[in-house]
Amino acid sequence: MEATAREWDPLIAPDMFQECSIADLRYVPLAATVGVIIDLRTALQLDEGNIGLLIVEGVTEIRVSDESAFEHVMMRTIVGSSPTVD
Repeated sequence: MEATAREWDPLIAPDMFQECSIADLRYVPLAATVGVIIDLRTALQLDEGNIGLLIVEGVTEIRVSDESAFEHVMMRTIVGSSPTVD
């Protein structure tokens, strides 16, 4: 049985980015756009490709749970993801 494209959409499936790493995140306020470079080599559920680029448009606010995590330049591992839209 073949899976539909919607079933494999990493933007709607919980924990699809589990164990991936965020290599870089850029916010462009004038364009209301966020770009995220994601290292997929250690992903548990995504087995194709080495890197992903996620671009989100129409962003009016970004919340970071622990801003001290961005004081030092290093990759951040995603331990779980729950996609939501406010």
